[in-house]
Amino acid sequence: MTYRAGRFNFRLFTSISRLKETVSQIYAPLDPDNIVDFEIAVQPQRWYRPQVTFKFQQTEPFLPLPANQAYPLLEWGMNWCVTQHCHQYLIIHAAVLEKNNKVIILPGSPGSGKSTLSAALCLLDGWNLLSDEMALVDTTSGLVFPSPRPISLKNASIDIVSQFPCAKQITPSVKDTTKGTVAHLVAPCHRSFSIDQGYPAVAVVFPTYTPTSTCNRLNPITVGNSFMRLIENSFNYHILRQVGFDALGQLANACGHYTYPNNGNFSESFALLNELIR
Repeated sequence: MTYRAGRFNFRLFTSISRLKETVSQIYAPLDPDNIVDFEIAVQPQRWYRPQVTFKFQQTEPFLPLPANQAYPLLEWGMNWCVTQHCHQYLIIHAAVLEKNNKVIILPGSPGSGKSTLSAALCLLDGWNLLSDEMALVDTTSGLVFPSPRPISLKNASIDIVSQFPCAKQITPSVKDTTKGTVAHLVAPCHRSFSIDQGYPAVAVVFPTYTPTSTCNRLNPITVGNSFMRLIENSFNYHILRQVGFDALGQLANACGHYTYPNNGNFSESFALLNELIR
């Protein structure tokens, strides 16, 4: 099957019926004759316990996983394809959200609440999700390009987001993965936008979920501090070298930079983040 996932076209070879069904529900199908960026395979292995493998060309970047993890494995594999091969962009591990034709970038390590906050902004406050996992920064213009795909929810965030009134399309939860229990949310698009249009970033916000905090507050940090943290969150800065340095510098100089310890009060989060795009 051939489909569009974010900015990229994939051709998937699989004999797993449930995986085919899930992909067809989430991604836009393409004519089989379309040119694709990546040909990939997710196939069962015949072991004592059923497993599945992900393959790109002759490479298997992951160990086989239990058969019920086929869809999460596909999503992780597509991420791997992009981060390892699409070096026309500086790629930062971050969510990207757009409103008023302006972008905020939310880098975050596991457990930071990045995906839960992104889901709340999309479902409850009218932001567009340009990406949940990867900020694709054009190395010439410094603009951030959309690559919208489902939001990866983990553990407690699945229950939180499933209670949102607009959370209509969430994949079944898969337990006992390397990331705990995972599910994927298809975020709505509130305004039409071109996949080929880049957007200017106005803020970089490093969220940290701190349930014991008594208030939500954006704490400004220096450009230099943020620059170093963005390098740590980049997939290919070390590959791009001078090009990566220049692209990251251009992005950093165009943005305000903040840490954001928050207690999960989404109303306060909406007010603070909307101020950044006025």
